[in-house]
Amino acid sequence: MELIRARWSIPRLPSPRGKSFGEWLSEYLAEASPHWRGGVIGQEATHYRQSFDKIPDFLKLPIAGIDEHAKNAALKVWDAFPVTRRKMGIRIDAIRKFAATGKIRSRSKSAPEVQHHEAMPAAGVPKLMAELSALGTVDARALQWTILSAARTEETLGGTWKEITEVDGLPTWVIPGSRMKASKTHRVPLTPQMVALLGERRGPDDYLFRGHLKRENRLGAETLRKVLREFYPDDYTVHGFRSTFRDWVGEATDFDRTLAEWSLAHAVGSKLERDYARSDLLSKRRPLMAAWASFAIGAR
Repeated sequence: MELIRARWSIPRLPSPRGKSFGEWLSEYLAEASPHWRGGVIGQEATHYRQSFDKIPDFLKLPIAGIDEHAKNAALKVWDAFPVTRRKMGIRIDAIRKFAATGKIRSRSKSAPEVQHHEAMPAAGVPKLMAELSALGTVDARALQWTILSAARTEETLGGTWKEITEVDGLPTWVIPGSRMKASKTHRVPLTPQMVALLGERRGPDDYLFRGHLKRENRLGAETLRKVLREFYPDDYTVHGFRSTFRDWVGEATDFDRTLAEWSLAHAVGSKLERDYARSDLLSKRRPLMAAWASFAIGAR
């Protein structure tokens, strides 16, 4: 038996004693989750529990005997998702610390938990877009639109039909400065794939993607994130697809970086250069967005 263990690196499990990790997890959530968004029954607490449900054998282990070897063995479940693996490692450490000290990991303003806009690798985008297309809901179409346009979530949710127009005879999404982070009008060249996501044209003040409730004509602020989490519960953020787009342009194409920055509505060049800039390079950005759409979703 020892020879087999040595050859195949079978992890030694701690001998049963004391409270299990799962019991301490329950106590940790009871203590910490009331301070989280949504409280004990909120989405954050639910996802926390659902993540740990993927390692049921680990939950049964006595926490007093869990070492780094046992922890890393459990984390192998997320080897294909390094962001989630790192996050789960942090969570395991937090619960072990709570069991030893009774202290909860701080989320105070003086020591906030760092939240990054995790970006999906570009290679994963076509698969996601196919899954969203199969889903076929207005929420899924709104997320597809956001990815293809490299827009921010709020720009998509607040978009109305009066912003869909033509520039030089070609379809364009013109977002007024009042809705932009930099307070400057931003023009997005529309591809056939993007136009198809919109469906039949409606009134000028109608939202591009309408809410489900009759009393609410706009999708909720969390809508796109919830759709993404149906496929990737903890790994990526909607905002991160802007980074995905930027990385794809730089790594997989020969388009100039300036076109990518304009497409993201980022400031380009020095303040003086921006003050004298007379063009947002819209015509040059059309081939770029067409290439991105062809890569992400293909011809439709």
